[in-house]
Amino acid sequence: MAKRKLTLTIDERIIDRAHDYSAAHGTSVSELVAAYLDGLARDRERARSSYTPTVQRLLGVLPSSTRIEDYGRHLDEKYGRADE
Repeated sequence: MAKRKLTLTIDERIIDRAHDYSAAHGTSVSELVAAYLDGLARDRERARSSYTPTVQRLLGVLPSSTRIEDYGRHLDEKYGRADE
């Protein structure tokens, strides 16, 4: 797999801790970051694959700022309140 250089801006304390951790575990900070980012992507893929095909098609349809309260308000407006 081809590799590319990536520049990150991270707090010095975190960098020092990352170097200590990588040295103790016989790896590099680059390998740690790559493994972490790959794990994030794999977790997301696993989560998406557990959804039914219909739900997978609907993912991302609503803006990320949409809240459950917004949907409840929409249903109230469309169908009227259930407790009335």
